[in-house]
Amino acid sequence: MKRRAVCLVISIGVLLGGVVISAPTAEASTKGTCTASFSLVNANKWGDAGRATDHNGNGWLCQKPITSTPDTFNVIDDQL
Repeated sequence: MKRRAVCLVISIGVLLGGVVISAPTAEASTKGTCTASFSLVNANKWGDAGRATDHNGNGWLCQKPITSTPDTFNVIDDQL
């Protein structure tokens, strides 16, 4: 009985370890790419406007500053 309990604990540990290891990989694969003049940012940075711009729903946008106007950015959805 004790041996069976130890095997069960080890099995659960292995299964949970696989979930923890694979979770960051799944998250990283949802990020898209931006063209050279844009940088990748989290859509939440722009609040409701950012979430509305995130058409593919992965939570990432591309932004670039507009140099003629301080603190103004051009924000578009990232490409998957």
